[in-house]
Amino acid sequence: MILGEQPDFFGNERQLKMIKRALEEENIIIWNKFNLSNGPLFKANLKGINLSGLELKEINLTRANLTGANLVETDLRFAKLEHAQLSKADLSRADLRGANLNDADLSLASLINTNLSRAKLERVNLTDSDLRGTDMTDASLTGAKVKPEDLAKTIISNTKMPGKIKIVSKTDDTNAPPWMKAKEEEQQRKDLRLKKEKAQEEEVQKKRLRRLGIKQKLSSWDDDD
Repeated sequence: MILGEQPDFFGNERQLKMIKRALEEENIIIWNKFNLSNGPLFKANLKGINLSGLELKEINLTRANLTGANLVETDLRFAKLEHAQLSKADLSRADLRGANLNDADLSLASLINTNLSRAKLERVNLTDSDLRGTDMTDASLTGAKVKPEDLAKTIISNTKMPGKIKIVSKTDDTNAPPWMKAKEEEQQRKDLRLKKEKAQEEEVQKKRLRRLGIKQKLSSWDDDD
């Protein structure tokens, strides 16, 4: 893998070279060992780095400064990003399945169609983040800082929600992602089908009772019967 151009990088050049070496040798352990060798409180300065489209599965970026980073379509499955600074970062369509983002700062970040299923997002800061279409299936958001109206734009299934937040989405929400409207329209079609089936069953029952000569209350019949 090759590290792309870094026009917006304002971090530590030595650390950037270490990331580059790990990518060229296709061995992310090189970076992880470097990270650990600097102690448990090490904070890598990778501000504005461009890692878009790269495979960084299981990378250790705990406490790293990734402010404004380009992580579009980056493979960050099972990455360690606890306490990471990701404010204003672009993680659109990134794969963060199973990643640990506990206590991370994702304020003002773009998470459009990002996969965060099974991710740890406890106490994460999602203030003013763009969460349209974000998949949070089986994720843990305990203690997270996020607005309910923003969560309403995400894919929620078996998700541990922060506090007592309950999500109520509306079909007429123009900011809702396409999957949400499609899901609600499918539910409407299902409800209509069940209503028709119930009406048909009631009609069959009504005719059966008539054949048996059993009288019903007038209110139970249609006006034209």
